Amino acid sequence: MLVSFQLVMGQEPHDPFQNVEPDLVRQVDLAKQKQADGSDPQQNDEAKALLKEAIRRKPDYYRALYNLSLIYLAENEADKAVEALSQAKKIHDKEGLHDNSILNTLGWAYLNAGDLKNAEYYLNEAYKTRSENDAQTNERILNNLGYLYLQQGKTTEARKVLEQSRIQFNSSRAISTLSLVNDYERRQNAIESSAQLWAVYGQQPKAGGAWTERHFDVRGGDKKAIPRAGDTVAALDNIYVRTTTPVWDDNSREYVSGPIVGYIKPGDSLQVLEVVDNGIQNAVNDPNAWYWIRFIRFSGNRRVSIIRLKGTVADESERIKSVLIAAGYANVTTTERPQGSFPNRAEVRFYYLADREHAKALSDNINRVLNIATQVNDRSEDQDASSHRTGDLHVYVR
Repeated sequence: MLVSFQLVMGQEPHDPFQNVEPDLVRQVDLAKQKQADGSDPQQNDEAKALLKEAIRRKPDYYRALYNLSLIYLAENEADKAVEALSQAKKIHDKEGLHDNSILNTLGWAYLNAGDLKNAEYYLNEAYKTRSENDAQTNERILNNLGYLYLQQGKTTEARKVLEQSRIQFNSSRAISTLSLVNDYERRQNAIESSAQLWAVYGQQPKAGGAWTERHFDVRGGDKKAIPRAGDTVAALDNIYVRTTTPVWDDNSREYVSGPIVGYIKPGDSLQVLEVVDNGIQNAVNDPNAWYWIRFIRFSGNRRVSIIRLKGTVADESERIKSVLIAAGYANVTTTERPQGSFPNRAEVRFYYLADREHAKALSDNINRVLNIATQVNDRSEDQDASSHRTGDLHVYVR
């Protein structure tokens, strides 16, 4: 945001960025005074008229264009704000003006216009200048970045920059946006725990061959292969999460998609539960196969305990541990128990926040990769204990 400056008694007003005639500087200063109270539409209209007249007389007047854009933003006319700021940015770059705040304001304008790609670019550019900025500008940059990441569903990134703003500047806006982040995560967790989750994997000719579009890699697998239930896949780009696969509608002659309920970020690991060719599913005569996967997310905080029968060699449990770590489980431990407390077969048990889908996916992964037959045992009714920490998955191997 541009800082205002005071007139010194007996001196002509001057512009802090450009060599501008004093009467035009007075005109912009008067407009700033009128727009200071953004709640008065008449004052805003008068301010706009003054700024537009200044721009008519001096089309490359940086400060006039900048302040005009702020009025547009206050009036929820983000597209006009982007247009005015883009003109100001060209002047800023051409004349080498020292004002980093335009990067933040342009990013915020793009965000309000719904252009998240350009918003992210300019806000990140603004973030790079923080060593040159005053505290107020840096607080705004962090808060705007946090709000952008929230709009993108990137709650980890949002929380990081908003916490930085809260700690460094005791920012009330950062605190209120962090509350929105918490609400978003609670809603997403509620949706994801109660609904089937689907994402498009990619498009491949039904005759086989290279993928024409692909959004995931199968970990440790052939990149050309079609994914299978039990595979672990890693996202290559940002992907929408939906509660259903698209369904072909004969009336509209197009696919109708389910609602977007979340996002998958590049690098996220998922466990594949089911794979469908959406073209076949909807009986559409299409030479290409559109593969969709039903999945669950891996939780880095979920503990997996591999428990082997006391007195047996550790090779089997170590093989399972290496497979699970490679699949994306971050917290895997091994231990042993005596015969009396041990099941008579290999199985996966789940407790509390872990659910049957997670247990089955883990069991399928062990079965497919190591050919060790395991089955799921519902033990969610067991009492909590140090060995049954909330969210645990237990793998028993003999």
